[in-house]
Amino acid sequence: MNLNFEFDDSLLECNHLFIIRCAQILSRHFERVILVNIATTPIQCFAKEPSPAQKRFNTLTKGLQRDKALLQKWMEADSQLKKDVVQKIIPLAQEIDSMKLEMLVVLDKCYSNNALTIKQKEKLHTFIQYFADTCLHFDESGVAEEIHDRYNDISVAEINEATEASFKCGLEEMFGVNLGEDFDFGSEDAFADFLGAVNGKQEQKSSTQKKTKKRQERPKEKSDKEVIESQSIKEVYRQLTKVLHPDREMDEEKKVQKSELMQRANIAYKKQDLLTLLELQFEIEQFEQKNLDGLANEKLLAYNRMLQRQRKQIKEEIALLKQRISHEIDLPPYYDTPEGAFFHLNKEVINMKTSKLQLSEDLQNFSDMKSLKRWLNAMKKSHIPVKKQNMMDEIMDDIFEF
Repeated sequence: MNLNFEFDDSLLECNHLFIIRCAQILSRHFERVILVNIATTPIQCFAKEPSPAQKRFNTLTKGLQRDKALLQKWMEADSQLKKDVVQKIIPLAQEIDSMKLEMLVVLDKCYSNNALTIKQKEKLHTFIQYFADTCLHFDESGVAEEIHDRYNDISVAEINEATEASFKCGLEEMFGVNLGEDFDFGSEDAFADFLGAVNGKQEQKSSTQKKTKKRQERPKEKSDKEVIESQSIKEVYRQLTKVLHPDREMDEEKKVQKSELMQRANIAYKKQDLLTLLELQFEIEQFEQKNLDGLANEKLLAYNRMLQRQRKQIKEEIALLKQRISHEIDLPPYYDTPEGAFFHLNKEVINMKTSKLQLSEDLQNFSDMKSLKRWLNAMKKSHIPVKKQNMMDEIMDDIFEF
C-alpha cells in the first residue's frame, strides 16, 4: 500500500529533517511513502526576530519579576529571623555568658594556688585578663570589673574616662560644637542638648545653601524622554481603567473582581510601577506579544528606562532591608538570600551549642588543679588569646561596620 505524504514550502522551511524523520516512521507501516510538495501560500513558522529594545524589555521584565520575588522573600523572612534569634540565639548566648563569668571566677581562685609555677601563672594571668575583658561587655554584677582591675595596670573606670574624653574630642571636631567639661555621656538630657546644637548648625547651613541654590536655580523643563515616559505609563493606565472601571460592569461578581483589579492598578500607577500595570494587562488579556511588536521604538525605549529605574529601586529596597537584618542578627554580607540567612542562623546555633559544651567540659576540668596544670603546660604561647581592644576601638569598628 502506498501513502502520499504531502507538505508545503513552509514546512520545508521549518525543518526538512523533521519531514524525513516522519517519512521513515511511516515507512514501517506502508510499502511506499511518496513525499509530495504542494504549492500553497507560505506561512511564517518562526516569530520575527525581536529588536534590541524588545530583547531589553524582555530581560528587564524577567529581572524585575525575580527582584520583586526576592524582596517579598526577605520581607517574609524578616519576622521569622527575628523570632529565631529571640528563641534560639539569645538564650544560648545568655547561658554561654553565664558560664564565661563562672569560668573567670574559677580561674581567679586557681591563680592564688601555690601549686602553680611562675610560667603557669603567667599563662593563667593572660587568660584571666582575656576572660575579664570578655565578661565586662555583659556582666552587670561588678564581678568582672573587680577581677579586671586586679589583673590590669589600669582600671575599668580609668579606661572609660579616657575613652569618653577621646570620644568627646572627636564629636567636637566632627560637628564643630563645644560640649563643655561637665558633659555626661550617661545623661539623656546632655545628649539631647548636644543633638539640638548639631541640628541648629545643620539647619543654619542648610538654610544658607537653599538661598544660594534658589538664586542659581532656573525653572527646569521636562525633557522629551521624560514626556514620553509620562505619557506611556499614563496611556497604559488609561487603557486599564477603560476595561476595569467597576461602574461600567453590570454583573455583581465581575464588579467585585474589577474593583480589586482597579485598586491594584491605582496603587501601581501611584508608585509608577510599570511592570505591575503591564502584568495587569496580561492578566486581562489586554496586552499580547503583537502589542509589543507594534510599539513605536521611542515608546519601547521609554518603557525600558522606566523598568530600569524601577528595578534599581527594588534592588535598593532589598539592599536596605538586608543591611538592617544583617545588623540585627549579625549576618555576614555574603549571604544574599533568605535561605542563606537561615542557614547562617542554624550554623550559629550549632557553633554556640558546641561552645557551650566545651565551656562545660573546661569548667569541670579546671576545677581540678592537676587538670588545670596539665592544660597550662600543654598550652603554647601562640595559642594564648590576645587581649581585646579598648572600648573606643570597638565603637569606631561598629560605626564603620554599620
